[in-house]
Amino acid sequence: MNILRITFLILTAILLNPAWATPCSSKSAVKVINILAHGIALNEELKQSANTDDNTRYKTIEKQFERYSEEIAIPCLYRAETLLKKRYDRALMRKLMEFTISNENSADETISMVIVNVFIMYPKELEGEWRNFPLIQKKILLDRIETGVLSMERPLSVAQHRNLNRHLYFLRESVTKPAR
Repeated sequence: MNILRITFLILTAILLNPAWATPCSSKSAVKVINILAHGIALNEELKQSANTDDNTRYKTIEKQFERYSEEIAIPCLYRAETLLKKRYDRALMRKLMEFTISNENSADETISMVIVNVFIMYPKELEGEWRNFPLIQKKILLDRIETGVLSMERPLSVAQHRNLNRHLYFLRESVTKPAR
């Protein structure tokens, strides 16, 4: 009887753990990109509806966006990070950066944590994509990366920390120095 209880408790813990049961756990990079793109589109639609007099429309889109973000898009950020750990994918990195920018006012720290982890993995590649964004979007990304660095849970080695600071310096300089 105890074996059945233990088995039941283990299975329940596995099935109810959101990290093991995300809607993105087996998605390809292309599918994750599409999910993030849809999240961006919903967020932009929400921003547009905030500037109208139609409060009902705004509330409807807000509920759709919040539900989609919480249940689908935000969990897919972890999948994006996992896919990027396995292999660099320029399109996925770009979409992750765009999602980060679009969600600039989100209080969810997951966005900052994922973008900083990707920045640590691929600083030069992120810098390469960084150059293609306008200044205002660079500032948003920099803010999210710096927020992610401050809330990092895993410690960095001295070399990793030095490398991170060197690349952060480049990002900071690119938003403070006037363009030539």
